[in-house]
Amino acid sequence: MGKRPVSSSLPARAPLPAPVPARVPLPAPVPGRASLPGRAPVPGRAPVPGRAPVPGRASLPARAPVPGRASLPARASLPARAPAPVPGRPAWPDDANCPAVLAVDGGNSKTDMVLVAADGTMLAQVRGPGVPLRLSGDTLRLLAALAGSVARAAGLPPAAAGDAGAAPSAGGLIARHMVACMANVDLPEEYRELDQMLRAQAWSHTVDVANDTLAVLRAGLDGRLPAGLPGGADPDGADPDGAAPDGADPDGAAPDGAAPDGAAPQGAAQWGVAITCGAGINGVGVAPDSRTTQYLALGELTGDWGGGQGLANAVMWWAARAEDGRGPQTLLREAVTAYFGVPEVRDVAIGMHLGTIEEENLHGLVPVLFEVSGRGDEVARDLVYRLADEVCIMSLTAIRRLGLTEAAVPVVLGGGVLTARDPVLIGRIAAGLKAGAPGAIMRIVDVPPIAGAALLGLDHIRAPASAHARLRSAYRSQAGGGQLRRPAGQQAGRR
Repeated sequence: MGKRPVSSSLPARAPLPAPVPARVPLPAPVPGRASLPGRAPVPGRAPVPGRAPVPGRASLPARAPVPGRASLPARASLPARAPAPVPGRPAWPDDANCPAVLAVDGGNSKTDMVLVAADGTMLAQVRGPGVPLRLSGDTLRLLAALAGSVARAAGLPPAAAGDAGAAPSAGGLIARHMVACMANVDLPEEYRELDQMLRAQAWSHTVDVANDTLAVLRAGLDGRLPAGLPGGADPDGADPDGAAPDGADPDGAAPDGAAPDGAAPQGAAQWGVAITCGAGINGVGVAPDSRTTQYLALGELTGDWGGGQGLANAVMWWAARAEDGRGPQTLLREAVTAYFGVPEVRDVAIGMHLGTIEEENLHGLVPVLFEVSGRGDEVARDLVYRLADEVCIMSLTAIRRLGLTEAAVPVVLGGGVLTARDPVLIGRIAAGLKAGAPGAIMRIVDVPPIAGAALLGLDHIRAPASAHARLRSAYRSQAGGGQLRRPAGQQAGRR
C-alpha cells in the first residue's frame, strides 16, 4: 500500500506561542538589610520578626465561629516521644533492671545455662543434654530451648522468655551480655559462626564465644584474664575489681607440690593453664601477655586419650580380656559385673550392642576404676597412672609452648574426673608437674565450669569483687547436692 494522502480540508495550525523565558531566581537576602515596608499583620497572627507591615493593605477580619460547633481548646505542646520498642523485645525501664549475664557451659555430656544479676546473684539456672559433636542448627536449637527455660525460671517478661516449652523469639532481650563457652567449637571459623548465630538471636547486647576450657580456667583463677580475651582486663593491666584471691581447699590440704585452691602467688592469678577432664579431655594455656595455646581435641585423630568415656572404655577392654583369657586377671572384671548387676562382662557388651544398656551408663565406671585402683589392683592403677601422665603431658606442653617453664604457673584442674580428687590420680599429677615445671601451682576447682563462664560475664560488665564472691558462694553451697533444673522432657546427660 502507498502513503495515505493528507486531507486538505483541515485548517492551518495556529503557531505556537513564544516560549516563556526562564524565571530569574530571587536574590538571597542581604544580611543586615531591613525588610521591605508594607504588609499589615494578620489579626491574631504574631508578626514575623524583622518584617514590617505593608502600608495601605487592610487586615483580614477574624473568622466568625461556626454556630453549634464548640471551640477547640488551645493545643498544648507535646512531650518528647520515646523511641519505639523493638518488636518482640521487652521494654526494660533501663539496663540496671535487665539481668546482667547469660552464661553457657556446653560440654559433651551436659549443657548448663545460668542467668546472673550484676551483683552476682544467681537468678535461675537450667541443664540440658550435651552439645552436638558438630556446630549446626541443632546447637542453636539446644541453646534456644535452654534460653527460654532459664528466662521463664527467672520470671522475665513473656517476650523474652517465650511460651512455656518454646524458645524465645529473636529480639527477646534476656541479659546485657552473653558468654558461651562450648565444647566442640574448636576452630576460629566455628567461633565466628557461633558468634553470628547468637548475635542474630539478640538475646543480649553483646556476646563472647570461647571454648569450654576457658570457663574451667576462669573458675580456678582469682581475677580477669589478660586483655584481648573474654572479660579481659584493661589494656594497661589495671584490675578495677581489686579482686583478692578467693577460695580455699575444703580439705585444708593438698598433695605434695600442690597448693590449696585460691592460694596463688602474687601476680599469677589471672593467667595459667587449665586441663578439663569430664566426658572428654582438653586443655588451654594463657600467658600474661594474652598469648594462648590450645589443642584440637578431636579424639584419637588428634592424639587425644583420656576423659570419662575413654577411661570407661578401657575398663571394659581390660575386664572383657580378663574374662575370656586374653589378658591378665583384674578386679575390674568383678567390679564391672557388680556395677551393672549381670553375671558376666559379656552381658554388658551384648546389652550395649542391642541397645538395652545406654552408652551413657558406661561413664559410671570411672568411680569404679578409682575404687579398684585404691585396692591395689595393678591393671586399674596403671590406667589411673596413664591418665595422670596424660594430664601432665598436656599441662607441661602448654607451659613449654608459652615459654613459662620457669614461671609460677597456676595449673587448674577441672571436670568431673579430676574434681573427684582421687588421691592416686591427684598425687601422681602433682609429682609430674613438680618434676617438669617446679614453679607450677596446681589448683582443683571447687565450682563447676558454668560458674567460670558466668565469672567471665561479670568480668565483662566490670562487676565488683563482691559480685564474684557472691556467685562463687552460691555454687559452693550447691557442692555435693546442688541439682540444676532441667527443662521438661529432657533426659539426663552423663555427669
